[in-house]
Amino acid sequence: MASRMSYAARALVMMAGIGMLLSTGCGPAPAPATPAAPPKKRTPAPVAPAKPATTLSPTTYADVNAAVAALSKAAETSDSEERRQAHGWLVMQGRSAVEPRAAIYRSDDASLESRVAAVKVLHMLGPSAKPVMLEMIDHPTKLIWQNAIIGLGAIKPADKETVDKLIELIHHPEGEIRLQAMKSLGMIGTPAEAATEPLLAILNNLEEEEIFRDYAKDALTKVNPRRKFSD
Repeated sequence: MASRMSYAARALVMMAGIGMLLSTGCGPAPAPATPAAPPKKRTPAPVAPAKPATTLSPTTYADVNAAVAALSKAAETSDSEERRQAHGWLVMQGRSAVEPRAAIYRSDDASLESRVAAVKVLHMLGPSAKPVMLEMIDHPTKLIWQNAIIGLGAIKPADKETVDKLIELIHHPEGEIRLQAMKSLGMIGTPAEAATEPLLAILNNLEEEEIFRDYAKDALTKVNPRRKFSD
């Protein structure tokens, strides 16, 4: 009887030990998990302050040459504000800046380089340079009339006289003049919408050389972008 009690007691002790092991596990209790650190706030990159627009005045540039130099530099550095300022100042000079350049263009003593440079500056002077640019179209030197036609397309705003002249030139017997006139009409864009039908006639004329039809189609997409054109 005593041995049975002893055996039962040992069994109870063993079961109690097993229960303690089950309740506590086979090792020390794991440490509580460390809470995750809160996400770091991103600091936005600093934004450079916008360059304030400069008010134009007669003394913004020393002279036309200085403004032209500033315009060329702005084009190289993609400085849109400087470009706007220099172009605006040149336009503001009006006839006072046109006549000296026109005198260089008309001078028989000036080199071709100087005369071409004068033509390139003239279109920057805005609508006041238009009469001289129209005059240059009939010049026998290619670099002169070529830059004059380009200049007409660049003068803003374009008027009816300019558009009409360019429309006339797309029928010129000289092929290069025709091409440049079509390109300039495209530069003008929708204000040259009156050129739609003449350009369309060139596009649809199968007897025209492909290059003329291509130029006409390109100009049409710019002077009348609402219409669809196909050759």
